Amino acid sequence: MKLPPKETVQAIPFSNSTVCRRIDEMAGDIEGQLICLLKCRSFSLQLDETTLQDSEALLMAYVMFFNAKELVEEMLFARRIRTDTKGSTIFEEIRGYFEENGIPMENIIACATDGAASMVGRYRGFISYLKAVIPSVFTIHCVVHREHLLSKKLAFRLNHSLSLIIQDVNFIKSHALQNRLFGQLCEENGEDFDTLLLHTEAIAGILKDEDLLAYVPHLKQVTEDMKERFYDLLNLDIPSWIFDPFGVPAVEVHPEIQEELIELQSDVIARHTFGQFGRGFWIKQDLPNKFPTLWGKQSRFLNEVQKQNGCRS
Repeated sequence: MKLPPKETVQAIPFSNSTVCRRIDEMAGDIEGQLICLLKCRSFSLQLDETTLQDSEALLMAYVMFFNAKELVEEMLFARRIRTDTKGSTIFEEIRGYFEENGIPMENIIACATDGAASMVGRYRGFISYLKAVIPSVFTIHCVVHREHLLSKKLAFRLNHSLSLIIQDVNFIKSHALQNRLFGQLCEENGEDFDTLLLHTEAIAGILKDEDLLAYVPHLKQVTEDMKERFYDLLNLDIPSWIFDPFGVPAVEVHPEIQEELIELQSDVIARHTFGQFGRGFWIKQDLPNKFPTLWGKQSRFLNEVQKQNGCRS
């Protein structure tokens, strides 16, 4: 039944309690649908723990899985941690949520965290507790707070110079008037950008050769530090047949998957699809039923394959 616009708007309840209740109901329904999907399929889990301005610890969980032949990424929950942020506490929070909602923890095939000791600690980190329950889980830590990690390794002279730049930038950005005047100054000087590029060029123009040479050992030190911190990423060995299943000879792969790889390479439709979508072929085909062994092997490297393919992990 159609009503005039005025009566239609008046018929919509806008009270605080009604709107709040409906938002909660919609959020609960979305969470319920996601939980139903996670109960019956494998997925990757990503965790991030952060501290809010009120000193409260917040744990956020994201999941990635296949749904209707498409790779889907969803936020699972965001929960406040009432006590400490030790690895055991985070693990109990995750396990409690999974048990409360009936999600089998065995469905987790991969887990990504930040590089904090509470997450990746060898004996008391979250990953160690997770592997005790799921020994076959594939774990990796992502690059988070790169600027913070870098600043810990800077020498005093370089750190002092960057601190001065940050103070100048904060002074300009803290007031709208200064920001507008700075943009006008950039335009008058014929600059292509009106923000930080002018700062960068101005600082570079007053640096002497010996100052530039001082950066060399620091950059080398940062490079070595990054190699140490992200050793698992740099040495991650993804089989070549995942990136090019039709270009790798079957005799060069593990005997366990040779038969299915030969069948896949003989599939004309699959070859055509791979030509269209490239490495995105793995999320466009109905592979779990046709090639279960191949699917099981490549699903452990799912996140890294999607990163290489330009998708978000």
